Amino acid sequence: ADFPACNLRLDGNNYLLWSQLVRTAIQTGESVGFLTGNEQKPISSSTSNWVAKDARVMTYLISHKNPRLLKIYAFLNNSAEIWKAMKTKYSRKGNYLQIFQLRKRIQKLEQGSMVVDTYFAELSTLWQELDVYEDIYEC
Repeated sequence: ADFPACNLRLDGNNYLLWSQLVRTAIQTGESVGFLTGNEQKPISSSTSNWVAKDARVMTYLISHKNPRLLKIYAFLNNSAEIWKAMKTKYSRKGNYLQIFQLRKRIQKLEQGSMVVDTYFAELSTLWQELDVYEDIYEC
């Protein structure tokens, strides 16, 4: 399955938005099970179809990263391992610095010369991102 292009590359600071866009793109090819690990490699001798599909997902994941991040993930065995490693690195518990930075950006955001719609969109985006991080860290 070919996946729609994602114009955003993972750079280490944009994981939440990037992961949402990539997951949505991969869902269009009905391949999200490769990300989650729900699509297990068959035990039978006929695994070439599974391997080919997983390789397409892996290629998509790896090609949508900043080149300096490629080496970290390029040698993992399958797309589920890559997805899990990225999630662990960029949205793990204990990443309170990200929450702190988001709260600080929200606090400092001013409308200034922005039109109301632009200001509201920027503020809403920050709040949504903060909500996602705070949901991750709830006990």
